[in-house]
Amino acid sequence: MPLKILIVEDVFIEADHLSNILVKAGHSVTAIAKSVEQAFNALKKERPDMVMLDIFLKGHLTGIHLAGALAKQGIPFIYLSANSNPSTLEAAKATNPYGFLVKPFREKDILIALDIAAYRHRQAREHLARQERWLATLLSSVIKEVVTRDQKLLLLVKGLQQFIPFDLIVIDRTGIDVGGDSFHCFQRIDLEEYKRVDVPALMKKTQPGLIDAAALMDILRKRYSIQSSLSLSRLIFLSKAPEGFNAEHADLLRSIQGVLETVIGDIRRHARETMPLLTKLEEGIQDHNIRAQGIVGRSSKLLRVLDLVRQVAPVSSTVLISGETGVGKEGVAAAVHRLSDRKDKPLIKINCAAIPALLVESELFGHERGAFTDATDRRIGKFEQAQGGTVFLDEIGELPLSVQGKLLRVLQEKEIERVGGANPVKLDVRVIAATNRDLYDEVAKGRFRMDLYYRIHVFPIVVPALRERKEDIPLLAEHFLQAFALATGKAAKALSATALQQLMDYSWPGNIRELQHLLERHVLSTPSDLIEQIELPENFLPGRSPLPPEGGVSSPPNGKEAIIEALRKCNGKVSGKGGAAELLGINPNTLSTRMRKLGIRWKFIMK
Repeated sequence: MPLKILIVEDVFIEADHLSNILVKAGHSVTAIAKSVEQAFNALKKERPDMVMLDIFLKGHLTGIHLAGALAKQGIPFIYLSANSNPSTLEAAKATNPYGFLVKPFREKDILIALDIAAYRHRQAREHLARQERWLATLLSSVIKEVVTRDQKLLLLVKGLQQFIPFDLIVIDRTGIDVGGDSFHCFQRIDLEEYKRVDVPALMKKTQPGLIDAAALMDILRKRYSIQSSLSLSRLIFLSKAPEGFNAEHADLLRSIQGVLETVIGDIRRHARETMPLLTKLEEGIQDHNIRAQGIVGRSSKLLRVLDLVRQVAPVSSTVLISGETGVGKEGVAAAVHRLSDRKDKPLIKINCAAIPALLVESELFGHERGAFTDATDRRIGKFEQAQGGTVFLDEIGELPLSVQGKLLRVLQEKEIERVGGANPVKLDVRVIAATNRDLYDEVAKGRFRMDLYYRIHVFPIVVPALRERKEDIPLLAEHFLQAFALATGKAAKALSATALQQLMDYSWPGNIRELQHLLERHVLSTPSDLIEQIELPENFLPGRSPLPPEGGVSSPPNGKEAIIEALRKCNGKVSGKGGAAELLGINPNTLSTRMRKLGIRWKFIMK
């Protein structure tokens, strides 16, 4: 489809070359701007469908400054840059571009980037439109419910929670109330559970007198460590995350503002009801389809992940789950599948790192008899096995470049070709991918296809590391101890206060998997019913991780030095009890693959 494109580039030769390529391909160029100021003037005259934007421009404003304004206007943009160093990538990535082209660029790369950017923008608009319809319908149903005021408030809060990631919500009814509280405030404490904050009591303790909105916000920020807020009309959303809300959240609220006012007005009519103050409001049971995957915890970061799961599950959008090794990406993928319309069809899991490079294509897409020397029979690949269901591509960053191109065709054309086959096979599958790598960085290094990255990056879900949600450790520990007891048929062991504190102080480079393995070892080695002490790695000091905690989504245990250190401690043993894989909290096949890629040669001691 032809696009109207604004070029923002201060080098005339490059801008002219780019313009010629675009016009030749059937697109139109609305203007060529040499600076951010010129770009703003061009935007006033004609709204483009796409902006191709150089990061470094002459003048005091950069392309990154312009990107923020484009995002607010809902105009997609692709970065152009001759500099792809890590700091530039990080700054560019924070503005959520629709593509990134490194100079000098080829005609093919430009057209592919445009196609992907247009596709992603369409997907984003369709997703926002779906959210608007769902939320408007949900809120309209609140009005029809014949329930009490408090129950209506809860229905409103729960409906908004699915789309706006808040830790607290304040409903300001000042000026429209007919008796009762002017402010209603709820704190989220679990997936389907909220605690009502006693606003009058809170204000009396800290600031006696008239309840003032600004004073209330100040108290809530301090008491609940609030880092960001979003307000619209009579609603104020508060989050403990520094960047808890974005432009999409604000746009969504504005689009359904009329419905929100109607719902709040309807709740007003219940204001005269005398109701006892509830300290906890609950409705129904928790979603077992999510919790059944072993996703345990109540931290705000984990609950946000579960909200995203519930949001994306009903549609067939491609999902990219990222996070360190051992954080539970597979459980998140399983939850998406079980909450979808495909739940009765297969969920086929593929560990891309565990398949030998020469067999990847045959494993994924199948082969015909005689396709190669050992192909004595036709083989149906994983994608065909998942027909009607879901394919989960774990560690997608490990796929060879040659196979990445074929996977891109599957996503674009919804069909595969078996190795040695002549006819394409039509597919109806949903793809969920997972990675512990920074794929954006892999693209910059030429190890992952840019077009594939943007095809799978339709609906991203980032699973937090365990050190980022330590408040969930007691619940996780109890869950694992109960699971071990059930598996062995014995009474569950308990943790002493000292042991639990040790778990809380540790930084968990291997995340949940490391916690699970550590507790299992202590259950087996502790004769009594109480685990008094936890034996942590020798080089661990309280408050410091034995491995560097930084590094994006790539897991610290994947580093060369960390692997060598683990092998030394385990006397070269890779897998099995007491092996390096267990110590690092990663799959033995994954560790072997990492060792080959990093050139680590070690004598295997299998016991």
